Amino acid sequence: MPFPALYGIPVLRVVPENERIDFINEAVSPPALDSGTVAIPFVRDALSSGKLVLQIGSGVDTSDKPNLVKTDAYVYSKVLDYVADAHSLPFADASFDFVYSLAVFEHLHTPWVVADEIFRVLKPAGRVYVLAAFFQHIHAYPHHYFNMTDMGLRRIFSRFEHIQVAPSSHAGLEQVAVSLCDLVEMTRSLIKREPKNKNCAILEQALVKAIDLIPPLQGKLIEGVDTIEAWRRIAPGFELTATRPK
Repeated sequence: MPFPALYGIPVLRVVPENERIDFINEAVSPPALDSGTVAIPFVRDALSSGKLVLQIGSGVDTSDKPNLVKTDAYVYSKVLDYVADAHSLPFADASFDFVYSLAVFEHLHTPWVVADEIFRVLKPAGRVYVLAAFFQHIHAYPHHYFNMTDMGLRRIFSRFEHIQVAPSSHAGLEQVAVSLCDLVEMTRSLIKREPKNKNCAILEQALVKAIDLIPPLQGKLIEGVDTIEAWRRIAPGFELTATRPK
């Protein structure tokens, strides 16, 4: 059957009349990456396996691995295989050996439905990897719905087995610094309203200093075993790996 296409990319989802899916010329869009080179063991092993891999929410992923099927609900780049809704994937049951999603689940309006769709399209013993935001500020591409705790990820993937969830080093503490930038903006607004309030100026200076220091120190901050519980409470992201039962 015929399907519409955008920049030659098949559109395999229902697009309401007033919904925009073309974001290719946006000034603000997901950052470009090549998932074939990211330092995530699951992704590296999946792509090097030669088996079929599905990526949900590819954004601007430049990877050209022949076994990788890149999907997104919107078009941010022409290097996309299909426009597809993760809540209703246009693939047959048990189609893929691996599924992964990088910083996408916070942008899904019903992420537990997507977890069930991943279960459906994975082969028995197929594996999934999800990196999802937790302690991050709003970043809409074009929407931002749910940040995920480790407990939340375990819950929506409860149909799977061998579930492992942990704070992710791939969503670093610089995300905390980004959130502090919002607090700086609020502090500066208060300074304009109360220019004689010395505490406001002190707070602004302290926040700016913290924003500068967090990124170069983040590796040292999270490497000590005595900080693991604190890291879990403010982790910018959690990562999950799980297996579909045989």
